[in-house]
Amino acid sequence: MLWRMDTSGATRDRMWMPMTDRAWQRFVDLDPPDVWRGAVLRVPGTYPYESIVDFLIVNLPGTNDFALVVATGHKAGLVRGIFPSEARATGNKVAVSKVWLIANWERWVYDGCTAEEAWFLQNYPAADSMNE
Repeated sequence: MLWRMDTSGATRDRMWMPMTDRAWQRFVDLDPPDVWRGAVLRVPGTYPYESIVDFLIVNLPGTNDFALVVATGHKAGLVRGIFPSEARATGNKVAVSKVWLIANWERWVYDGCTAEEAWFLQNYPAADSMNE
């Protein structure tokens, strides 16, 4: 996979963004306001994470609950937290509200940066071969 340096935003540090047909976008600019399972939030990391960390929104099996899981680095696979029921998108049991995530960013998502510094990807792209 090829990578490009993103220098367009006012993030603390430059962030490497993957060059794929999938579009990364600033989380706060996301439209529509629902965040579905499989969504990726990329943020500038601080200890105990690497300098860039991805979090994955997951839907817990057999429930309508959502959780945030570390997707990259040495902490990959750890559940960062299970969102409360009020995090769900209005009238939709299978998505999380972007407005709620922004309003509760420091407590429920990540206190190492602001929501304005986060990037969003609908989901990781599927690999075309076993060699990627």
